[in-house]
Amino acid sequence: MTQRNNTREGFCDWCGKPHYMWTNRLRYQGLGTYYCSAKCYAAGEYRINLYFALCSILILGVIVAFLSFQLLSTPSEFYVGVTQFVVVIFLTYSSVCACCPIVGRSERRKRESTSS
Repeated sequence: MTQRNNTREGFCDWCGKPHYMWTNRLRYQGLGTYYCSAKCYAAGEYRINLYFALCSILILGVIVAFLSFQLLSTPSEFYVGVTQFVVVIFLTYSSVCACCPIVGRSERRKRESTSS
């Protein structure tokens, strides 16, 4: 059995804060990286979150368009209910997906402004 390298996991990959100073016990893990908070995760995984949000919002938009066309061609209570449900999910998911890149971008700007 091999031992894990705790030096990498002992510090936040974005801000460099040691593990014992993290305020919550939840680990935010990226692609081989560890973050101390949701803000650091958003900043460190900015591009991945942005691409994921764009792709998933596009797919949900196509689903809403398909259901809307189904509703227009054959109006029924089932399609009205399903369309409303999917639109609510679409709006909620879009706002959550947009939040992570926005927070990540602002954290990156803070770092750039303090380092210059």
